[in-house]
Amino acid sequence: MEVSEEYYINDGKKLAYVRYGGWSDTVILFFHGFWGAARYLPEDAGRECCVISFDRPGIGRSDLIGKYRMEELFDIITACLKSHGVRSVRVFGHSAGGYYAQSFAGYSDPSFVRSLTLLSSLPPMNSGPFDHLLSKSMKNRRFLTLYMKNPTLVYFLLTARALSRSSKEIARRYIEGMSDKEKAFFSDPNNLKMYENVIRASAGHKGLGAFYDAISMYRRRDVTLPSDLPVYVWNGSEDPVTTPEMGKFLSSYYSAREFHLIPKGTHHMYLVHWHEAVNEALEGDGSFRSGRAF
Repeated sequence: MEVSEEYYINDGKKLAYVRYGGWSDTVILFFHGFWGAARYLPEDAGRECCVISFDRPGIGRSDLIGKYRMEELFDIITACLKSHGVRSVRVFGHSAGGYYAQSFAGYSDPSFVRSLTLLSSLPPMNSGPFDHLLSKSMKNRRFLTLYMKNPTLVYFLLTARALSRSSKEIARRYIEGMSDKEKAFFSDPNNLKMYENVIRASAGHKGLGAFYDAISMYRRRDVTLPSDLPVYVWNGSEDPVTTPEMGKFLSSYYSAREFHLIPKGTHHMYLVHWHEAVNEALEGDGSFRSGRAF
C-alpha cells in the first residue's frame, strides 16, 4: 500500500498532507480531529480508494499561518486536489474534523462533493440549531477561546508541551478507556506508534497551530448542505466526547441515509470500522442497513 507524505505550497506556506494510495479523479478527503493530525488512520486506509488527509495549519508538518478562516483553508485544499486532477471527493471527518467536513461539504461546489461521512463527529460549534448539543464545558471553552485569548493561549502552550513530552503515557492512558476492539487495533505496535506520533504532531509549533485551529473552529458559522447529498453518520454507543445524542441529531438534521450506532464503541471506533465506512460511501446505494451493529 502506497503511503506518501507530501505538501502543497500556497503563498509561500506549506500545507502538508498524507496520501494513501495512488491519485485518482475522485478521492476520499479526511479531516482529522482536534489535537489530532493527518496520519491518524489505518495504514491501509487507501485500500479501496485514494485517501488524502491534511495537517491543518500549524499542525504536524504544516506551516503556521496564524489566524485563518476555515473557508480560506478549504480553498487551498481544493486548489491542491484539483492540481492533481481530482474532480470530486467523498468527505470524511472524525470528531472536530467532522465539523470541518460538514463545513467543507456546505461550502464547496455541490458537483465537487459526492458524499459526507461523519465519524464520531462534533456538530458546528457556534451555530444556533446545534447549540443545545454542546456541554457546559464545551461552551466555556468556546467563550474562553473567542474572548479570553491570552489565558487560552497559555493553556494551549502548556498542553502542547505535555503532549510532546509524554505522548507514550498519554496514548496508553487513552487506550485504557477504549472498547475491546479499539484496544485490539492498538495492540499492533505499528498502530500504537502511529497514535503516539499523532499526539506529538498535534502539538506542532508549541501548540500555536491548535490555538489558531480552535479560533477558526469556534467562529460563528451556519452550515447548510445540498438537499441531495448522501450523508452517513457513525457513532459509538459509549462515546463520552461525541455522544450518541449528537450522532442521532446530526443524522436527523441532515436526513442521513444511514446512522450506525456501534455497540460499546468509543471515540476512536472509526479506526476499526474504517473500511466498512469507506465501502458504504463508495457504494452509495443503500445496501448498508440502518443501525447495523458491526
